Amino acid sequence: MPDSTKPTEQALHDEVARLRAQVKELQEELAQTETSAQSHDAPTETEELLKNLPDRMISEASKTVRAFTLACLEPLRVAGDIVEAFAEETRPGERTAERGRSKTRTGKRSETTTLPRDIYAGLVKAVDRSLDVPSKMVERFYSTYKDAEKTGTR
Repeated sequence: MPDSTKPTEQALHDEVARLRAQVKELQEELAQTETSAQSHDAPTETEELLKNLPDRMISEASKTVRAFTLACLEPLRVAGDIVEAFAEETRPGERTAERGRSKTRTGKRSETTTLPRDIYAGLVKAVDRSLDVPSKMVERFYSTYKDAEKTGTR
């Protein structure tokens, strides 16, 4: 008489196959968990870049704004130089000394007659110097940006 409480051989094979599938599934889940745990422990290059991105954006923006501000102020500095050059060119003492004339021989009348020529020469020199403004602005921007980069200032 067969014992009905004993599992059949087919039922045992089915149970073993089911358990093996379950073990395989658990092993795959464990491998995924270990992989994700490793990625949290050792940040990747992308995660490092992402972490440092806000600070770098602030730093770059600060350097750019500082350099742009100083570059925009550069024409004011150059304008002062231009006005000074014009004034030097048209100042009476400079005109006579430059031309090698004696004040006693030429007198006030000669200074007055050469004034238009001196003003013209001063304007020409002023225009010549004003053409340096764009390159001076670029130089100021570049030097300020690079100095901030070297010193690490914002």
